[in-house]
Amino acid sequence: MNKVIKTIALASFFLTIVGCSSDDTSKTPEGPTFENKQLISHVKSTYYWNDEEYKEDGTTQHISGTDYVIDFNFSYDDHLALSALTYKVIYYQDNEIRKVTDGVFNFKLNQAGQLETLDITGDIMFRNTYTYTYTDGLVSKIESNDGSQKSEQTFTYNAAKQMIQSEIPSIPWTFNYTYNNQNQLIKIQNNRTELPEQIEYDAKSNPFKDLPFDLTSVLFEGVNYIPLTYMFPNNIQGYKTPYLDTYQLEYKYDENNNPIKASIYYQSDNQPKELDYEIDYSYITKKVEVTK
Repeated sequence: MNKVIKTIALASFFLTIVGCSSDDTSKTPEGPTFENKQLISHVKSTYYWNDEEYKEDGTTQHISGTDYVIDFNFSYDDHLALSALTYKVIYYQDNEIRKVTDGVFNFKLNQAGQLETLDITGDIMFRNTYTYTYTDGLVSKIESNDGSQKSEQTFTYNAAKQMIQSEIPSIPWTFNYTYNNQNQLIKIQNNRTELPEQIEYDAKSNPFKDLPFDLTSVLFEGVNYIPLTYMFPNNIQGYKTPYLDTYQLEYKYDENNNPIKASIYYQSDNQPKELDYEIDYSYITKKVEVTK
């Protein structure tokens, strides 16, 4: 905020103005203050296949290779609002590119800046159209249509505005959500499974925190039935499926505590952990004016 201070010295003698002067204490107007703001610009997920190769001598050797790559690119307008999200899926066979699919996340926001519709084109793993309904500012229903099947998911909240239950009537499935004292979603219990899905977190910054929707549940396999409108407070550091499959994540961060690389390891039945997939994050830095 610019401050201008003008000092005018007035002198009077018997109600007669005899002079006026301005002193040298006038301050030079302060210029605006800027800070650096980091925005996610590129996310590349590389998924691997793992297998055992049997040799003639009866021994086995672990082998692996690239299965497929998902490459997300984020664009912003002059106000640093997300303007476009595109992606590319690259499939490999024998470590050579077999197929490439391009797609777009076409999104529309409502007047409150919330996700209203999302039409995802391109690869079959993402291709779908979603419509979001809100009640008291919270998403209460999501309708989806992938071209061959329609479904909807409804949501219930507690007094703290935490999503505590969702239902997919057509299946029918019910999910109950549990949080810790840090407002982190730590358990998802499906009515069809005996054990819940369990999630652990780091204490660093979510790279999607400045977007109108969060791609965390898109990037991490196994974290399902969480709406894109749910903003994860931190980064997932580990999760366990209802079938006791365990995933552990190892991160590298930049100086601002933003993740720049995540290595996701799979472990089951006391076997050595295997590198399942890796995620690389890139950012752009923009100067923004600080509002005082």
